Amino acid sequence: MAKSTIQQGAVRGARHQETTKSRQGQRDVLTRSHKDGIPASYHGVSKKETAERQAGSRTPRECLRATPTESAMKEREGLIKGNGFYQIKFQGTMRLVTENLVPGNRVYNEKLILKKGVEYRTWEPYRSKLAAAITNGLNVVPFTEGTQVLYLGASTGTTVSHISDIIGPKGVVFAVEHASRVARELLDRVVTHRNNVVPVIQDARHPLEYHSIFEDADVIYADIAQPDQTEIVLANCNAYLKHGGHLLLVIKVRSIDSLAPTEKVISDETAKIRRDFDILQTVDLGPYDKHHALVAARMR
Repeated sequence: MAKSTIQQGAVRGARHQETTKSRQGQRDVLTRSHKDGIPASYHGVSKKETAERQAGSRTPRECLRATPTESAMKEREGLIKGNGFYQIKFQGTMRLVTENLVPGNRVYNEKLILKKGVEYRTWEPYRSKLAAAITNGLNVVPFTEGTQVLYLGASTGTTVSHISDIIGPKGVVFAVEHASRVARELLDRVVTHRNNVVPVIQDARHPLEYHSIFEDADVIYADIAQPDQTEIVLANCNAYLKHGGHLLLVIKVRSIDSLAPTEKVISDETAKIRRDFDILQTVDLGPYDKHHALVAARMR
């Protein structure tokens, strides 16, 4: 029994010595690292990676970790760029914005935010169906600098003005509006201040009567409240949309059928454009606009 106890004690003593040596080795590595000016965060990587980091270049392993860090930096700066639009941290919340093409000018009493010498306009999803769609996850936003846009149902110009911001002075928005009172507001609020917006005071039912359109459109955006709205839009697409161009169609369910289920109306209207278009995405616009959806499609 005594012999066994002595043997166990010897084993424990040997293990203790090994542990002590291991811990001392780790302390020696840490001490050498600090003496050599190598930050503690670099422990566990190869000498080659350490040398690359000290030289200022990124290693493959570091590149994998760089993306979330850079994203976090952008969020701290409060500015995240989208496809022609931005998100800015303003009064504690992220707001959808566009860079103001006409600094100092407001269209619908939106907020103006100055950041690093650039003025942005808040883009309110309760005032613009396109903003609502983007807020709800629309990935197909086919506007960029220089895009030619035919906008059906321009109304007073809220969404028109933000598209005008995105496409810039090299682009153009042909803004179709038939109601005379609304058209006057479009002219006063938007057209008089923005050289890239061309008013078309015509009925969208008769696209061949437009006299102001001098180029075919890269994108047609349609927001009209008629029971046959999809047929009206398709007629405009046949007349003016370029091959391979995009259609953004706002389906106003209750303007088409006041009793049918929302999903059925959206499905039926989408089926009408499938013959000539590839459907890219359908986005519900609730809670900003109930019984509305936006369909993004590309002409074949």
